[in-house]
Amino acid sequence: MMNKLMMQLEHVGKSYNGSKVLDDANIEIYSNEFTLITGASGSGKTTMLNMLSSVDVPDEGAVLIDNKDITLLNDHERVKYRAKNGQIFQRSGLLGGLTAEENIVAIHNLSGNIIDTAWVEYLISELAIGALMKKRISEVSGGQAQRIGIVRALAHKPKLVFADEPTASLDSDSKHDVHRLLHNVAEEGSSVVMVSHDEISPQYADVIFQMNDGRVSVLDKE
Repeated sequence: MMNKLMMQLEHVGKSYNGSKVLDDANIEIYSNEFTLITGASGSGKTTMLNMLSSVDVPDEGAVLIDNKDITLLNDHERVKYRAKNGQIFQRSGLLGGLTAEENIVAIHNLSGNIIDTAWVEYLISELAIGALMKKRISEVSGGQAQRIGIVRALAHKPKLVFADEPTASLDSDSKHDVHRLLHNVAEEGSSVVMVSHDEISPQYADVIFQMNDGRVSVLDKE
């Protein structure tokens, strides 16, 4: 199956407090690929991810998703765009008073996303959190909550997945589990874009973008 062009940054620039964070950034991201954005702290990694996920908008240039410039969306349209995607953050952002199972489904019920039950069971199995489903988030560890949050983000089989340092709070085995899962999600047809400092991330990525002072380059896989 030929990979489809899903996302593009075209001559994107972004500054904060007069400091250039992205400088004429140009990238292409395809379906069926696990894309890693790496680089030193302050190099522009998270800013690039925020451009793609519409968390922020550029000062200049275009962000194209399926050939549509999402920088032109109004606030309501931007919220709808984000609801369709899978968003994985450094912290789970789950509701402590709800069970793991309730957390996974609640946000999708509100946004109208359809959850594939068999897919959710697969995600739960891959991340070894089946025993946690009836527990409240206040009763689980931070690493367990993070894995539950990853299932929540992927439960509706999103075509676009954005992950910002998703393994920072996990132990070594769980880090590998999450990387393998995200690679499998990409193989199922999604575009997975992850920002990570994790030294194991390049092992699993199909494409690696290196950020350096707001500039982006493609690293060759060894």
